[in-house]
Amino acid sequence: MGFQELLDDARQRDAMRMLADPDIDIQRIAAAPGYQEPPSFTRAFQRWTGTTLGQARDALLRRD
Repeated sequence: MGFQELLDDARQRDAMRMLADPDIDIQRIAAAPGYQEPPSFTRAFQRWTGTTLGQARDALLRRD
């Protein structure tokens, strides 16, 4: 596994952790992983997971 894959995995893991907290808004989650533009992170997240940040949050919150 290369550096970029490790970085992407860490960003995805951190985003999922933040999504589980309903008090953290989506814009903050998108900006947190160090992307210059939140829409870039949003697209990357969708590529990694096949779902949007909002859909992932809904699924996480329904599990609890």
